[in-house]
Amino acid sequence: MSEFRIRPLWRALAYRRWPLKADSMSQKGFTLVEMMVTLAVLVIILSIAGPNFAEMIRANRAESQRTTLFAAINLARSEAIRRSTLVRVSLASGTSWTGGWRIWVDANGDNTFQDGEALKEFPALTGGNTLVSSASTVMFNAQGYLSAGTPGSSTTLQFRVGADHCSLERDIKINHLGRVSSERRTCS
Repeated sequence: MSEFRIRPLWRALAYRRWPLKADSMSQKGFTLVEMMVTLAVLVIILSIAGPNFAEMIRANRAESQRTTLFAAINLARSEAIRRSTLVRVSLASGTSWTGGWRIWVDANGDNTFQDGEALKEFPALTGGNTLVSSASTVMFNAQGYLSAGTPGSSTTLQFRVGADHCSLERDIKINHLGRVSSERRTCS
């Protein structure tokens, strides 16, 4: 019976021989060859995935900017209905929609933007994307219709990404009823 007694842990460790021999230890870590093979496989995978990742970022940026424009136009239309007055979406600065846009109400009726009239401002487009239109202002009346719209007319904003990415480009149309739609640009 005394042969099968369990020794306390501290005694078992005390009788162990130190330092441990290499053959009694299990191997820990990586060899240099294993690490080099792993790094080579990782480099190959990243070189294949890198260009696809850049394209995914470009597509997500374009979709996000188009969605922001849609939201701005719909917000202006709903504010015009809610306030029962003209609400404008116009260039924030410069002569291009690419530099950003703002939603505003002309409180004093002078048809020019002044401080305190802005409802919301939107930042400039990034990533080389552009937004072009012959109209510098889009106005919605109290019914939510385009203020200068005649039946069958529309205002078009051309969202462009670049020559190599035609599939991401859209023509954004606002019809005379104030509804926004998007059409894919035909690539040549």
